[in-house]
Amino acid sequence: MESVKEILHRYNLRGTSARVAILNTIISSEAPLSESDIKKRIHEVDRVTFYRSIKNLLETNIIQGIITQGKIIKYAFCTENKNNETSVQFYCTECQRMTDVEIKAQLPVVPQGYTEKTCSITITGICKTCNKSIQK
Repeated sequence: MESVKEILHRYNLRGTSARVAILNTIISSEAPLSESDIKKRIHEVDRVTFYRSIKNLLETNIIQGIITQGKIIKYAFCTENKNNETSVQFYCTECQRMTDVEIKAQLPVVPQGYTEKTCSITITGICKTCNKSIQK
C-alpha cells in the first residue's frame, strides 16, 4: 500500500503534519472514527487545523463521512477513491465496521440539468458476524 504522503500527493494535497497524522489514524483503525476518537489519538493538532484538514480530505474523497444512528459523523478511508462513481457501504452498528457492498440494483437518477459528482450510500444495520453472536 502506498504511504500517506503518496496518497496526499496523488490528490495534490501537501503532506502537512496534521493531514498525515489524521489520515494515518483513520487508515490504521479497523472501524470508522469520530472526531473525538481521532483527537484522542493525535494531540498535536489545533482545532482549526484539524477541521480544515478533515474538510480537505473529505473534498478530495480520500476519506468519507458516515452519519451513524446517534447523528455522529465517523470517518473512514476510501479504499478505492472513486471519483464520479457510486459507492455503497454497510455500517454495522454493533462492531462499527464498514464493508463495501456490491451494487446490483438500479440507482436513483439525478434530475435533468443537475450534475452528479459523487454518490455515497451507507446502509446501517447488523453484519453477519454480529448477527450470529446475537442469535446465540
